[in-house]
Amino acid sequence: MKFVDLKRQSRNELEKLLVEKRGELREHRFKVGEGQLKNVSSIKKIRQVIARILTIFNTKITEDTKESTEEVN
Repeated sequence: MKFVDLKRQSRNELEKLLVEKRGELREHRFKVGEGQLKNVSSIKKIRQVIARILTIFNTKITEDTKESTEEVN
């Protein structure tokens, strides 16, 4: 997934997608261990998507925190 597509999603959607991708990564790792996965580079792509999701998720949390502290001041 592209960064722009992920950025448009809400926090709940990002959480669901993160759980889905982590499960997919776990399945791929098991398949590698069993010798069933031929395309090992797919693990790298999944890890990159997970990193993008976490980056956007943490950015949204930081922005929300800044907004709430500005309201207090």
